[in-house]
Amino acid sequence: MTTRVMPGRWRESLSAVPSQQPTDAQRVAVLVVNALGFAGFYLLLPAVPVLAERHGGTVVAGAATATFMAATVATQLLTAELLRRWRMSTLLVVAGLAMGPPTLLYDATSGVAGFFTITAVRGCGFGLLTAVGSAAVMACTTPESRGRQIGAYGLVASLPAVVLPAAGVRLVDGHQLVAFVVCALCGLAASAFALRLRALPDEPGRRPGLIRAMLADHIRNPSLAFLPFTLAYGAVFTFVPLWHRDESSAVLLTFAIGFTGCRVLLGRHVTEANARLALTATAAVGGAASLAAAYASTGWLIPLGFLIGSSVGSAATLTLFLLTASTSDAERGASAALWSVAFDGGIGLGALGLAIVADVFGHASVYVVVAACMGAVVLLTAPRRESHA
Repeated sequence: MTTRVMPGRWRESLSAVPSQQPTDAQRVAVLVVNALGFAGFYLLLPAVPVLAERHGGTVVAGAATATFMAATVATQLLTAELLRRWRMSTLLVVAGLAMGPPTLLYDATSGVAGFFTITAVRGCGFGLLTAVGSAAVMACTTPESRGRQIGAYGLVASLPAVVLPAAGVRLVDGHQLVAFVVCALCGLAASAFALRLRALPDEPGRRPGLIRAMLADHIRNPSLAFLPFTLAYGAVFTFVPLWHRDESSAVLLTFAIGFTGCRVLLGRHVTEANARLALTATAAVGGAASLAAAYASTGWLIPLGFLIGSSVGSAATLTLFLLTASTSDAERGASAALWSVAFDGGIGLGALGLAIVADVFGHASVYVVVAACMGAVVLLTAPRRESHA
């Protein structure tokens, strides 16, 4: 019997018998569930505000996005507790059902209250998808396949962002029912594939909760290290269209290409030996690009957008890799939930908090703050301590 002492002040007894290894079919099923879920999310991400505006103007449109993300983060905060009671496969089935079929009701509702209720339900489903979906990816990795699996997850989670938002806007302008049906089918298909994950060694029971996970360095530090990069994500998508409208389409496209490409490519080469060094280099590149964006002419924003997007995508893969490599089976739910909160909460904080910074100190201060936060990343990635008894 081997006892592994983790920095989070709890111990887990591990049998000397090797745990059941995930199968190739389970790895594929996890990726398909995430791909379908993110496809439905990105298809309607810009379309829902357009629909909401028809119910009551710009304020209602902004409130629709805020409602969705608030429901997402609230659900992510509860995920660690939910995983104590239900299996990952069950929660992913619920995620698909919450994100998909309710979209058909958008066409039937005429009131603002009903519209926001549907949006909140879909936000809860997305919260489950992101937190439990990433935990399922972690559960399906082995030390040999960890980087490739996380890179593949980055591909299925990011590629829809390059293609589907524009398609969603076009559909909602004249064929909104088609968009709703496609989204509903994506959710149903995701739930069907989630049923294939019932054989994963994922028994509910005693697991560390989110608060306890935040006290453990090996869980908290990678998630906190990811936060400055998600601040940059929220800042780019919020302020570039407002401050640089003529260049915004090109900047957002190059950002998305860098974000998606680095999430995938880095997964093929990252190892436990180089992950922390790579994260430090990523923070240096992202911080330098952010600082340059504060004072660069508009012509430089397109290549700088690519560099910032590349740094955010690289950080997503590296921090998830570090979490997967350092957490036990019982800790995966809490660590994935905390990482997901850093992702989506950071985007929201980047949009709202940095807007206040910009209002007080000017536009350039937004990029300076992001660069300074990335500079602190190296302090949060101290080597993991592990002892055996």
